[in-house]
Amino acid sequence: TVDVTRQRLTIADRLGRPLGRPLPVPGLGGGFGLQFLGQSGQIELAALGRMVFVRSVTGLFAHRLPDDTSAAEAVWENGDLGTEAEEVAGRWGGVAGRVARDGAAPLGLRIGEPDERPRGGGRGMTALPAGLVVPGRRSVAVLDPATGDTIWERGHLPPGLEWFVDGDVLCGCTVDGRDSLVLAMLDGRLVHRFDVPHRRQRVTAHGRRFVAVEPSDEPAESGIAPRVRLDLVDAADREQRPLGVFDGRSRATETGDGRLAVLEPGGRLTVLDLADGGVVFRQDLPAIPRHVERLIVQPWTDRYLVLAGAADGEDPTGAVVFPLETMMLAGRTAAPLSGAVWAVGRDDGRPLWPGPAIIDQQCLHTAQPAGLPVLVFCRLLKTGDRGQPALSVLCLDKRTGHAVFEDDRIRLDGQSTGDCTVSGDPEAHTVSIADVGTTGHALTLTFSGRPMGPRPPFRSRGRPPAKAGGGLFEGRVGPGRPREE
Repeated sequence: TVDVTRQRLTIADRLGRPLGRPLPVPGLGGGFGLQFLGQSGQIELAALGRMVFVRSVTGLFAHRLPDDTSAAEAVWENGDLGTEAEEVAGRWGGVAGRVARDGAAPLGLRIGEPDERPRGGGRGMTALPAGLVVPGRRSVAVLDPATGDTIWERGHLPPGLEWFVDGDVLCGCTVDGRDSLVLAMLDGRLVHRFDVPHRRQRVTAHGRRFVAVEPSDEPAESGIAPRVRLDLVDAADREQRPLGVFDGRSRATETGDGRLAVLEPGGRLTVLDLADGGVVFRQDLPAIPRHVERLIVQPWTDRYLVLAGAADGEDPTGAVVFPLETMMLAGRTAAPLSGAVWAVGRDDGRPLWPGPAIIDQQCLHTAQPAGLPVLVFCRLLKTGDRGQPALSVLCLDKRTGHAVFEDDRIRLDGQSTGDCTVSGDPEAHTVSIADVGTTGHALTLTFSGRPMGPRPPFRSRGRPPAKAGGGLFEGRVGPGRPREE
């Protein structure tokens, strides 16, 4: 997370445990307070092993993270390679103006950009063993990650390039795709130029390759093409390989492990390998919601957790629902969602739960660590014009889909931001959810490690407001010793 007010950055591992003390980040500002990692447009981050590279308007800083809770070691800094202040203003994440199709927009949506001039530029810092790639507005440099020394730098480039990088080449794609550049990672020489699809067609990237969408039919009156084709583009090899044809209303999102998931309206889930363009699996999901406006896919051990649904519906309590990250600019994944959650095998797509879990107006906690055994939903519920918002927490066991904890009535004091920090302790077999700003209010889930029989996945439709307990995981809010499942 990025604390703009205190100008510092906290980095955690896959279980949410802080890696060393917060890092100072000079130059942060704007009064937005706490922001989640990756959502602050004021800095760029890259990591290589235990080395962390932080780029702000004041320069580029390299730190080595410790193995304990001590402070990180400052390794080097370069005050000439900061992000441009005029580019940072008004930009919150994203890469060089690529049109976001992150599971929240149909693949076949016709996207119009009246202003085709290059926007932004100078983003896309990437850390690889071969070098730290640092784009500028009209330049790119490759540094030695260990020392910060410049290996090579190339200037007078077209503005607004979007960079796709691996250990051999750097592909700098222009806005319209024409005369895109391919540079050698070793010395920066120009390998060749190649025409690629327009940035409006670029969906996601994996190393030097990216996925582009091409309408197979003319858009309907809704502005969505009935069918689209996905291609895997490799500018270095001058290849554009077809990945398949899909319904234009499909949603697509990265899975976080070098793959792309595509969910079609009928429930067909296709997972594509972005390294070779092959199909990993196709699987028909049962009980697909009637409306799917958003797709989220998260990997965990041997499975994917697939969340799909829409913002329609209302909370069974009649309360107004707010995501915790409203002030954190955490993006669309934090918005309330009604739909279903499935667990499928990562390599074959076979269902791992007897059916999907059903949720109503729940907000997926965007800052939760990926390695935890539970899927955490957190939201604020407000009833009436003068009612004090209550914190609502729902935790689903990733093994079975059943609720290990649910409470819609966690009281907040007047000083609380309603935010939650989530972390796990594998030695104590616990998951802790702390309410930032509320003294003494914390939830600890303790796992016994004993074998567990089948459990029915969670279903919230038509259920009254929940209070912790009642056959769920018996955690405890506030002081006291938590009970085991």
